[in-house]
Amino acid sequence: EAITRTIPAQLRSLIDLHLERLSGKELDLLVAASAVGAEFSAEIIGRVREVGTESAEAACTGLARRGAFIAQAPGTAVDTASHYRFRHALYRAVLYERLPLATRAALHARIGESFEAILGEAANERATELAAHFDRGGQPGKAARYHLSAGQRAARRSASRTAVEHFRRALALLPQLTD
Repeated sequence: EAITRTIPAQLRSLIDLHLERLSGKELDLLVAASAVGAEFSAEIIGRVREVGTESAEAACTGLARRGAFIAQAPGTAVDTASHYRFRHALYRAVLYERLPLATRAALHARIGESFEAILGEAANERATELAAHFDRGGQPGKAARYHLSAGQRAARRSASRTAVEHFRRALALLPQLTD
């Protein structure tokens, strides 16, 4: 991301110093959350890190209460777990850049799969987000399918440019598919 190139070294060091004060579990959950996005639910990172929703929620609530990196965010009517947001984009950027590239890809694939499991039939409503995770996760088949769905949804809203972007991305992924 462009923001990581603009973080002054002293600020990056200060953020790293604060990150070192976290428990291993807290840091692991925050790193996973940085790949999810600026906002995330305890349910998604609990699934991604295989610690369960309750455990992830307890850790995130503790971090939010201490004002450490994240804050509570409003959820949606269908959610059963708490939502959180990064207090600043710099925190998310520093955490995300800690991930080696192969680990990032695996994490994005796991996030996409977890979203699919959580959303079920409603997954296409979050097609843009799923396409991005599967794209970054090296799963061209699923990425192309969700780009197509996102393009169709955008076309129905008369968002032509967005629709064309998704359709182009889906087409660009086709040569990577085996069948």
